[in-house]
Formats: sequence, structure tokens, C-alpha cells
Amino acid sequence: YRAIGGLRGAIGRRAGELLDEIGKAERADLGAALPLVFRALAHVDAAGKTTRQRAFKDGLMAGPAPIPQLVQTLISGHLLLAEDVGGRATVMLSHEVLLQEWPALCDWLERNRALMQRVQMHLLSLIAPEERYRQQAAQEIGKMGPAAAAAVPALVAAFGEANSDVRRAAADALGKIGPAAAAAVPALVAACGDANSDVRWAAAAALGEIGPAAVPALVAALGDADWHVRQAAAALA
Repeated sequence: YRAIGGLRGAIGRRAGELLDEIGKAERADLGAALPLVFRALAHVDAAGKTTRQRAFKDGLMAGPAPIPQLVQTLISGHLLLAEDVGGRATVMLSHEVLLQEWPALCDWLERNRALMQRVQMHLLSLIAPEERYRQQAAQEIGKMGPAAAAAVPALVAAFGEANSDVRRAAADALGKIGPAAAAAVPALVAACGDANSDVRWAAAAALGEIGPAAVPALVAALGDADWHVRQAAAALA
């Protein structure tokens, strides 16, 4: 135990072996896949505190290769814990200590902590009493692009806002998050029927940025009564 560097050495060695295993088996570069997995499993609050969080397994397994293989290997290697919660399969880091002792995860958190903390601060503003602060929060989240993927559920919830400017800002932000906001497609489809044409236009534009999964909704938007919405849908479909 001491010879391999104590706890950090043991975890680092085990994680490295697992990553080498999946890299060789899939002949894949894990550089792009690991951050997506880490982002789903680690939560940084507005104060900068890091905790592990559950992620829906089906969401991760639906990701591009080699993410499904990576997740399954980490489960088999006991770095991830798979459990059914409320009838749905979830995964999470097998222990909080991994947040401090898995070198690759620690390095990623060090580089991204401030950004993740900023997302959480904007999420607090997204539920502020003043409408203008909620609109500004959605706009600021949008400026962060894919890095703000954790904000997708809150942005979807913003479609229930009475203020159309807030709804439009939420749709714009989802579009800027792009493919990482794929979970918002059903809400954006519904927003294509919003009473406000600006919101409908923004929803159609966001669907276009999310990608192929949104094409059916864009085709439906070609029948919109407002020509701006039809134009956006035609350009993006």
C-alpha cells in the first residue's frame, strides 16, 4: 500500500489501469469523453464546495462512443456505483474520497471549479424575485455555452415563466449550450407553440443548434403562422 503511494497512489493506479483498458479495447482517445462523465458525476455549489452527484445511467449510455464503454468499465472496476433509484438506473462515484484522490478527476475539478461555481451562482439568480435578474441570469448562462450543461433543467423550468423575455432568454441559452442540451428537446418542441412569436423563434433556433434529434420539431415549425419562425426553422432544418 505504502509502496504505490498510499490512497492516492492506489486509486490513481487503479483508475489508470481501467482507462488504459478501455482505451486499448476501443482504440479511443478518452480526452473528450472523461470531462463529460466528470461533469455528470461531480457537483460544485455556489460556495465552491464539491460533492458527488447521481447521474441517470441511460443518459450517459446514450452518449457518443466511448462514453458508454467508459461508464461500464468504471462500474465494473468499482469506481462507479450503479443503483436503481425510483425505478431508474443511476450511477455515481463509489465514494466521496474519489473527489480528492482520483488524480484525473482532481485535475479536471481544479481547472473547472470556478466555471461550475459561476453556473450555480447564475442558477440562484434564475429564481430571483425580479424578472430582469432572471432574464440576465439566463443570458449569462447562455454565454457559458456547453460548460453550462448543468443548467439545462433550470432553463427548461423557465419556460413556465409568465414573462416572455425570460422564456426567450432561456431558449436562447439552451441553443448556445447546444448538443449538451439534448434533454431539453421536448420542452423546446412545446415552446415552438408559445403564444409569443419571439419565444417560438428562439425555440426553433435552439432546436437547430441541438442537432439531428430536433429535426422533426423543426419540420413542424415550418407550419408556424409567423414567418420569422418559419424562416428560422427552414434555415436550421
